[in-house]
Amino acid sequence: MSSLVVADTQVNTDSEGRYCLNDLHKAAGGLSQHQPAKYFSNQQAQNLISEIGEHAVTRIRGRGKAQGTYVVEELVYAYAMWISPSFNLKVLRAYKQLQTQGIAVADHAAADLLANPLVYLERVLEQAKQLEAANRIAVAERNVAVNTIAKVSRTLKEVGRKLPNVNLNKLPSSLLKLGYFYRGSDGTYRVYRSKSHLFSEKFIEHKGWNVITPTEQGIQLQR
Repeated sequence: MSSLVVADTQVNTDSEGRYCLNDLHKAAGGLSQHQPAKYFSNQQAQNLISEIGEHAVTRIRGRGKAQGTYVVEELVYAYAMWISPSFNLKVLRAYKQLQTQGIAVADHAAADLLANPLVYLERVLEQAKQLEAANRIAVAERNVAVNTIAKVSRTLKEVGRKLPNVNLNKLPSSLLKLGYFYRGSDGTYRVYRSKSHLFSEKFIEHKGWNVITPTEQGIQLQR
């Protein structure tokens, strides 16, 4: 996937092709009144998210460059228009250029590109290498997920069968009601510390969510 560049700022994407709103905020000037959190606090944004569906927004936590809030294309345009019509126009033009030519050049960088084409070519090649490596990793992780998700789900259900008052069709919410899980501030399921001997959690940074599996002691419940 080619990179979207707005106002000389590269806008990162996640494995699902969503765009980093934090990068767009930076491209717009980084003013505090334009922070993504403030955009999401308005009702119009919430209505649009509800209309698009739960896949519209995801958050990647951690300390790497990938951390941030990622949104689908429709929300990119809506966020840009919320900032200003002129910024929305910059985003529209950058995206159009990306789609038609595969690479977008900021207006103010055009002269420098013509004067120093090799410098820009090196940057593009480096980005291409990074994207190719990221794609290979994403494919490998997707294959691993396909092979393991059924096993993890089955094991959780087997443990759930040994716990009283658990609805196996709504396993996470049932375990939440019974005091095994709770919802974090970002809406993800977390394991109570007092139940960590039964369930463990691992944060998948590039996906932005926790994977919960039973521990060896938790598995013993099914035996």
